[in-house]
This record gives sequence, structure tokens and C-alpha cells, in this order.
Amino acid sequence: MAEAQRLLAQREAMGSGWLTWVAAQLYQLSPPPYAAMVRRELQRLAQG
Repeated sequence: MAEAQRLLAQREAMGSGWLTWVAAQLYQLSPPPYAAMVRRELQRLAQG
């Protein structure tokens, strides 16, 4: 999913502030089921 990849791509550039930033980005996504889907995909990409 492109949105999850976009968020993950910022991890190195943002360093320790990335988690706070990504949480804010996820909070702004709607509808809530879409935000949940992006969160799950982001977790999957981060683990692999």
C-alpha cells in the first residue's frame, strides 16, 4: 500500500521523531477503517 510505504520511507530521515510523526499522520487518515488498514500494512512492512 502506497500510504504505508510513504510513511515508512520517512523513518530514517526523521530519526527518533518518526514515531510521533507517524502517529499524527495515522490519526488524520479517514475513514477509520482505512487508517487501521494503513497501520496494519505499516506494521507488516516495518517487520519485513
